[in-house]
Amino acid sequence: MSRRLAILLLACAAASAHWDEGASLPAWAQPGRLHWALQYSRCDRALVDLYLAHGQNLVQGATFDSPATAAYAAERGLRLMPYVCSRTFTTHEREKSPELAEAPVQTAEGGEFLAYSNPVRRYGSLFNGVWPEYVRERTRRQWTGPAVSGIFYDNAFWSGADYRPEAVATWQRWARAQGLDPGEGLPTAAGDPRLAAYRAFTSATLSGYYRDLREFCAAHNPPLLSAPNLASQNAFGLLAAEQGALDLVFYETFSHPPFRNNAFLYKIGLAASHGRSTGLLAYLPAAIGEQRGVKTWNEGMHHFFYPSSPLPEEFALAAAEGAANGGTYIPCYSLFPALPITDLTDPFNQRVHRELQRSYAFLTGNEALYAGARPGSRVGLLYSPLTEVQDRAAQQGWALGERLAAAGIPYEVVVPSDLAEDQLPELTTLVVPNVLYLEEPAAAGLRRFVERGGRLLLTGSFATFDSVGRAVRPPSAQRLLDALGLIDQPIETWQLTGYLPETAGQVKLTGARGQASLQFDGRPGQYRAYLGLRDEADGAGSYRLLAGGRSICTGRLDRDDERVHWLTTPPFSLQPGDTVTLQVEADGGEQGRLNGVVLTAAGSAGALKVGQGELLYSPLALTSDSIPELIEKLQPAARLTTPGKVALNHLRTAAGEDSYHLVNYDFRYEVKPTGRFGSDDGTAEARTYLGSTQTVVRKRLVVAAPHEVNQPVLQLRASATPACQAPLVVTVNGREVGRLAPATAQSYIWHELPLAREALAEEMIVDLRAEGEVDGQQRWWQVGIDTSQRGNSWFSLDGGATFRQDDLSPDRQPQAGEYLIRLFDAAPGTPDIPGNLAANGSFERVNVLNGNTTLTVVPAREVELAVAGAPRPAVAISPDGPPVSITGRAAGNETLYRVPEVSIYSVLVLGDAARTAALAQRQVELSPWTAPPVTAPLREVTERWEGYGSGFGTATIAHHGQRSVSCASDTATAVQGAVQSIDLQQQTATPLTVTAWSRAENVGGQPAPHYSLDVDAVYQDGAPLSGLNAPFATGSHDWQQVELRIQPAKPLRSLRLYVLFRRHPGKVWFDDVRLSATP
Repeated sequence: MSRRLAILLLACAAASAHWDEGASLPAWAQPGRLHWALQYSRCDRALVDLYLAHGQNLVQGATFDSPATAAYAAERGLRLMPYVCSRTFTTHEREKSPELAEAPVQTAEGGEFLAYSNPVRRYGSLFNGVWPEYVRERTRRQWTGPAVSGIFYDNAFWSGADYRPEAVATWQRWARAQGLDPGEGLPTAAGDPRLAAYRAFTSATLSGYYRDLREFCAAHNPPLLSAPNLASQNAFGLLAAEQGALDLVFYETFSHPPFRNNAFLYKIGLAASHGRSTGLLAYLPAAIGEQRGVKTWNEGMHHFFYPSSPLPEEFALAAAEGAANGGTYIPCYSLFPALPITDLTDPFNQRVHRELQRSYAFLTGNEALYAGARPGSRVGLLYSPLTEVQDRAAQQGWALGERLAAAGIPYEVVVPSDLAEDQLPELTTLVVPNVLYLEEPAAAGLRRFVERGGRLLLTGSFATFDSVGRAVRPPSAQRLLDALGLIDQPIETWQLTGYLPETAGQVKLTGARGQASLQFDGRPGQYRAYLGLRDEADGAGSYRLLAGGRSICTGRLDRDDERVHWLTTPPFSLQPGDTVTLQVEADGGEQGRLNGVVLTAAGSAGALKVGQGELLYSPLALTSDSIPELIEKLQPAARLTTPGKVALNHLRTAAGEDSYHLVNYDFRYEVKPTGRFGSDDGTAEARTYLGSTQTVVRKRLVVAAPHEVNQPVLQLRASATPACQAPLVVTVNGREVGRLAPATAQSYIWHELPLAREALAEEMIVDLRAEGEVDGQQRWWQVGIDTSQRGNSWFSLDGGATFRQDDLSPDRQPQAGEYLIRLFDAAPGTPDIPGNLAANGSFERVNVLNGNTTLTVVPAREVELAVAGAPRPAVAISPDGPPVSITGRAAGNETLYRVPEVSIYSVLVLGDAARTAALAQRQVELSPWTAPPVTAPLREVTERWEGYGSGFGTATIAHHGQRSVSCASDTATAVQGAVQSIDLQQQTATPLTVTAWSRAENVGGQPAPHYSLDVDAVYQDGAPLSGLNAPFATGSHDWQQVELRIQPAKPLRSLRLYVLFRRHPGKVWFDDVRLSATP
């Protein structure tokens, strides 16, 4: 690793031409041919057949149940990509591998950095040989398996600081090699002028590490592919992709469609990797998971989740979205926090399998449309991974991509290395959105693009820093600005009063107010100023611009959207020697963050002729432009004439045909959550903050039958700032019912406060207030607001003496709606036995999985595309219905093509008559739309219990009540049972007693832990307590109770409670499980 650390991997360093790298992959792994699934459990032959039926050729994370199954899969082209954690290890692994004592990343205080705040997980340091060699050994253990074709490296691009002495020394050598003064220690504090360079160093380190792992995998015989986890658009990972440090691009996000359009993710992955296959593992967003799932603790991630599954049509949409954008959706068959879909007998899963089979039959049957396809759009966006490494909010690329998608304009993404090599596909318009970091080779590529006839649109600031954060603009970039008459100096070079540099290209206030000043030395005349200010969600600051002592404009930062906005001023006159001053006042937690001030001649609007092309400047990143304005600026060669919920992408097939991909996101839902009492929809479009002890947040909850609520829990969507020490006091009808500690509420999620049933009433007035030091600056609480509902929330600034309802926040811009405060019955239906810590211990409560959500897909009718050029033969094809021949209608320089209906996914293909006719005939042969529907009713599930192994069934034979769970097997190899996770959070070591009842019929073998009541626990310090079990008798017997006593040596944090039936033939029933504290 050390041989690479002295080299800065510049964003514009040598790299392959746009999208050429995909061809270097094995044929099966190339874009359009790779179909990638995820399954983190054993695969038997039935699951292999399922993957093959869905057209999958790569399964990530799985193992096979036997060599015969592995051979069966390999013969049919199904490959494996096992899991290797490339950055974290556990303290238990260290006990087995003493060399790991030198592996942990160190904190500034000399301690060990906890991964995911989990007491037993550590990050491995990249700065000595111990950890990289350990990861190589992990890889060796995995690549010996059958059918292994690649390695998935998880937890890949963690970018935290490592204070190990060798890490600090490496940083210092690297900085000196760049001509920088490294200073003492590591520059991790906000405002440190070396921070940008340290981030570039971190990026170089990570890129070098994963390039080494890629080369290590490639040296295997046969060569293996490397796929590090880029999580949700990790800029360090994308920069590594541009530098050739990975084979496959893998994202893991909570952005499953239709709740988000992921086109931009696919496009930046393909662009950064120069055409390597890009896969997206998307879970449901947190708010949707909360609607569908049950809150469950995950010990490894040390976090609560709501495991839930996308609906069948959502799977189909995601597969379409990936293919339409040149990537591949990765359906999750089994991995927390999604629910597994591997049970072939479950009617819900059967519906999912039908949609996946239809979708992939269409994709594999039309492989010629996808394999080798290239971007076809004439509009491009420049994505700079290096800019995003330094400031994730600077480019706002996803927001811009969503705006173009909503406007019906297809676009592509290019990266700086494409510019350096003049590899800009067939683009005629290129948008450069606030790209702050750019080197001369890329800037020269931009200049050549416009001089040769391209249309170049610059927005925000442009090329103000080099790759290590020095305020050095490349000569070619300066020539472009000079042509526009723009004056754009890095904000750090202005005279700052009351401001502190935070990152390269951004400063923030150190107190209540501050200003940035510049003495003007340009040509006299009329100018406009564009002010780059970040509008944060925790205040509403104000600003004022002065020129030569004259007030030019004032305004407020009250959009509360956490974005950088480039605000336009009226024209004003400037003379050499005038001082331009921007004054900013903070408000609440809004720190007056300033990203730049750009001056431009007031008469310079419109396109400027440069060579054979045109150069334009727009400060506002296009996100606020109307559709006609976007069309005028971008001049797309294809567009939707009436954009709605349909997104359009343009690909050019390997045969040179134009394919226009139409994806319909018009999915509408009716949700009937069980056991929830509130008046919000669960989504926080706004928020209020409690920055004073006199602030009171009030919510009215109406509970029609409080006596029917069994296990009341108050849920709050809230969070506290890291510096806040004041608890949030909660009262119900004037009585305190609990306090939320700020240390446990750092994440802006739903927090829960158990209530006594005595606190319930038909009308419950819930008040929140902070008790202790809060100041609205560094110390405060925030509570979410749903802006779609009104009528049950109030706000007070005088300690509750008076309340208002039309404005629920101290922000200057009114925030109306409903606070995200609700009552939740954690045990609707039959109440739990008092004192039983195991929920639903008698298995009486059931619900219909996914039965609370009704989905309607609204087809788009008469979708019209305008395509530049004369009419051509066209056919619309879809997995949702038969092909339709389309006749284009000339309209000026465009042709209009009208697709009668887009259900979820349709592709309009333009080509010669013979080809389109053959394509239509191919659809008739495939006929994926004829797959018979699944009509079996959805299955009931037992609340709070998860399946272990292949799960469990339910039965009306019961020890007590009406139900029990049952497991049955004809062989001695099956693994079945039920498991429940319980969050204990003991403060003292308290003994526990666990009991359960079971009935058996013809159970073979001797009594053993395989048929037992079993417990695995975790101490508060992360140490495990396992091997606790109480076996049941085998043979045939009536109900038998077993008891397990747990004597913990120290306080327990959590446990998992199992009833197991594995490796025995026969049939068993379980009932009346009880966990209680032992007196």
